[in-house]
Amino acid sequence: MFDVVLNEVSDMFESRVLQNEPSSAAADPRAVPRVVDQVADQLFEAGVRHVFGAGGEHVDDLYDAVQSRAGMTAVVAKHEFSAAAMADCYARVGGRPRPVWGRSESVGRVGVVMAGSGGGCLSLVPALGESFTSRVPVLALVGQPPVNAAGFGAFGDGSGRTGSLDVAQVLQSVSVFCRRAQDLSLVANLVEQALEMALRLSGPAVVILPKDIQQTRLPGRPRLLASSSPAGKLRANGLGLMGFATELAKAAPKVVIIAGEEIGRHGARAELAELARVLGASVAVAPEAKDAISPADRHLIGVAGSMGHPQVGEAIRRAKVCLLIGTRAPEQTRCGLEQALKGVEVLSLGERPPHIEAAHLLTSDLRGTLRVLCKALRPMSQHRQPERHAPSALPVPARSGHGISHADVVAALDEAVGQGADIVVDTGNIGASCLHRLPCREEGRFVVALGAATPGYSFGAGIGCAFARGRRTFVVAGDGAFYAHGMELHTAVEHELPITFVICNNNAHGRSVVQEQLFHSGGHGRYRFRPASIAAGVAAMFPGLPAASARTSSELRSALAETAEADGPALVEALCDPDEIPPFLPFLSALA
Repeated sequence: MFDVVLNEVSDMFESRVLQNEPSSAAADPRAVPRVVDQVADQLFEAGVRHVFGAGGEHVDDLYDAVQSRAGMTAVVAKHEFSAAAMADCYARVGGRPRPVWGRSESVGRVGVVMAGSGGGCLSLVPALGESFTSRVPVLALVGQPPVNAAGFGAFGDGSGRTGSLDVAQVLQSVSVFCRRAQDLSLVANLVEQALEMALRLSGPAVVILPKDIQQTRLPGRPRLLASSSPAGKLRANGLGLMGFATELAKAAPKVVIIAGEEIGRHGARAELAELARVLGASVAVAPEAKDAISPADRHLIGVAGSMGHPQVGEAIRRAKVCLLIGTRAPEQTRCGLEQALKGVEVLSLGERPPHIEAAHLLTSDLRGTLRVLCKALRPMSQHRQPERHAPSALPVPARSGHGISHADVVAALDEAVGQGADIVVDTGNIGASCLHRLPCREEGRFVVALGAATPGYSFGAGIGCAFARGRRTFVVAGDGAFYAHGMELHTAVEHELPITFVICNNNAHGRSVVQEQLFHSGGHGRYRFRPASIAAGVAAMFPGLPAASARTSSELRSALAETAEADGPALVEALCDPDEIPPFLPFLSALA
């Protein structure tokens, strides 16, 4: 009976076979659909409503097809990295139950990015590396010169022939699927397969489309015949899911759950909360999964790892079992917890096994698996609600410099961010402080990308989040990240998106300044900048855009309150101390 229930939570994906129906198009050849029109239809049928990119000679036909497709928007970014970051976050926060390939399932949304040849597609690499490491389903459509121009010195040739750049070889290293379209009749199946693989394997899939194939008029209307094939069954280790339930029931309530980013992607927040309730377990969240459980949930004990809270380690040391759910426990998540984890039994549920020794149960349907686990555990264990304890903060050294402290920035944000707002934070010192101190919102998402940890990700990601969720989004980043990719602000202005950009300006690469002082000679000052007024510059560039600069905590609160009423984007600059040490365990350990 239990095996029957397990089979009920298995994933089913659809494989398609391309056929052609007679075309009823008019004699005008422009009325005959192109391959790119067919691709746009496939994306629409898969639930995609926004596609991101930066344009280019070899991708403009795709842009034309998407923009011409009713119900779809082609967003023009300023840079391919940011376009891919938009697609990444669009996928992270946009998962919802929807029909997919003829069946109604709760699945994640695929983010789609389009890029041209040459530097355009190469600029995708760091963003796809983030999606690959963080296991985010993204489809990259990459344009290339015509097939018959490959190897003959065509502009942007990425065929790999006669000494040219091999784009497929480059992108294979940051994708779960990468194919070049060679045959017109197979393009539909190739795109369909890429969509399937992106969802099934949770990562970027790449389809390389030569210009002539994109433009080809189809002799008939393509249709896809579906045939079901199982793809995501639970594959258990020696324990099996019933064994997991038994081990957890024996250990309850001395169980600590560390929840990861797969919780949000699989839409499994309610199931995680129910499992914690049934077990009476404590719940810590990985840094990338701060919104995996409500900040008001009594079971929550804080963030795990390098920017986390001390009581997580204390709870693991008192526990009998640590259950990893939807996280591979990378270094940022397990930093400071290694010794504690060696003293307990570690179990794991998720798409891939963790980086530490554990009994792992592989599942491609985390939501369904947790439901089955809760069902099995209810007769075995019922435990009282734990007392609510607010996570305690890591002690950081007192500041001696000028500017607004990170703690005051976070406090002002906590007052300004509404319960329905989303928060996207960049890496760096302010990102560590937000992860450590800023609660996520009950109805909002909290996004940080630590897979590749590329500065400036938050600007594109915030735009993708706003498109996916349609609500006020707060992007929090440092000035170094702003200089890298902050001009995506222009994209937010063009689309009048409700985004508040909060730039913590310490006129430095703050994290590098601290590292220089703690681990090197500390006297070079190579990471400090000449003072610049970001808010004044943005106000001059975009007349009418609400932009304010704050030197004190009270000025920051006023600026956030004033910009909260803006219909579209706004920017608030907080002048901060470059020498402040954030709540980041490696820095604090070095000081100690």
